[in-house]
Amino acid sequence: MENVCLCVGRSADITLSMRIVNVLSIGAFFAILPFPVLLQTEAAECTQPEYTCLRTCALPTLDQTIACSTSCNAQYQAAMAQYDQCVQGPSESKLPPPSPPPPSSFSSSSSSKSTHTTPTPKTKIYKFGDLKEGDRVTTGKGELATIYVDSRGSRAELEPNSAFIVVKPDEYKTLKGKFAFYFEKLSQGMNTRFRVFTGTAVCAVRGTKFLTSVTKTKTVVQVLDGLVSVSNLKGTKSVEVSAGYQTTVTKTKLHIPKPFTERQRIIPQ
Repeated sequence: MENVCLCVGRSADITLSMRIVNVLSIGAFFAILPFPVLLQTEAAECTQPEYTCLRTCALPTLDQTIACSTSCNAQYQAAMAQYDQCVQGPSESKLPPPSPPPPSSFSSSSSSKSTHTTPTPKTKIYKFGDLKEGDRVTTGKGELATIYVDSRGSRAELEPNSAFIVVKPDEYKTLKGKFAFYFEKLSQGMNTRFRVFTGTAVCAVRGTKFLTSVTKTKTVVQVLDGLVSVSNLKGTKSVEVSAGYQTTVTKTKLHIPKPFTERQRIIPQ
């Protein structure tokens, strides 16, 4: 009787030991299973993954094979989904481009402002003989004026915000603003010399073209063609300014003429 009990006890111990060994073996297998399967099924960028589950999961028992195949197939499906997304591109690229928002009152007003063109300045024309001594011509914002001072086409052109007075038929005064003077060359035997007064200077010319900028305290004269004699109001100092040169006259100083560049022109071409 004791022998029977001993055999039964030993048999139970052996069965329990085998079960423990099987459990440990399966646990150790699943502990290392995901790593090799992942390496074999992970897809490189835009490279179709290889299906290796049949070869990888050829294990001794059916339970091990089922567990391995389940895990391997899940990883393979994830790798294939990643591959499909790589081939097809981002999902956003399949979507149609968003339609532009409806125009609002703000955008329409902004676009109308951006396409708005500056209106052409209005030009007032004064023929020779229209103005008498003491007449004054002024231009406002966006206004121009052309005054013919003789029958040969000599003229004074006024930029916006300028003021001009006829002192005598051959003398004129600029009060403020920017001016372009075009005096035709005189014929032989004619000694007429035009004079242009400013707040700080006197310009004496015969046949020449020059620009001038006038304020209450400063006058800038730029000669385009010919020669202009520029002096202070007292007449104690004067300089001769030739084409391509400019001089500046203040109430206390008459500067030596120096060249000016195209970018420095008082009135751009």
